[in-house]
Amino acid sequence: MMAEFLVTDLAMLDLPTEQEEEYAPIFAQVNAAIEEYNVFRQDMQAGSDYTTIATDLLVLADAIYVLADRIAESDVDITVASGDMNVALGSIESDGLPAFELDHLTRSGFSQDAIDAFLGLHATSSPSGNGFAEPTSLSEAVRNVADRFTDIAIELLNGTEPVPGDAVVEVIVATPQ
Repeated sequence: MMAEFLVTDLAMLDLPTEQEEEYAPIFAQVNAAIEEYNVFRQDMQAGSDYTTIATDLLVLADAIYVLADRIAESDVDITVASGDMNVALGSIESDGLPAFELDHLTRSGFSQDAIDAFLGLHATSSPSGNGFAEPTSLSEAVRNVADRFTDIAIELLNGTEPVPGDAVVEVIVATPQ
């Protein structure tokens, strides 16, 4: 999965139907974040230096912060906690990815072997949660992701290697400099 992650641009989400028009700002911002992710991925594949990668991460984090704002401005009322993440991971292990996620990965160009490898990774690892001690809103959960990307970028700009334990950290550290 990681090999294909390094060479595959994510596809944009289809814009919502008329019935879902209220979520258009969220969908549009997800696409903006996907676009920034694709730049980040392309620069990683090209073996760009830490400064370029860090800048890409800061721009990606900014897009994710705006996404968090769009979610907060909407009527989406979802809370996320470690237990919720464990239930979701358990569902993926037993039932596979939801159809819309499979469709998105396929449209992005991921092979079935890579998708199966991703699912196998979930099956062999016990869910440990996402670090949310208390339930938090979806917008705050998304903001936490942006915070982590910002922290990694700052560590890179300061010339220190990021703290291990995050998938993006492992990819960055493995990228030739």
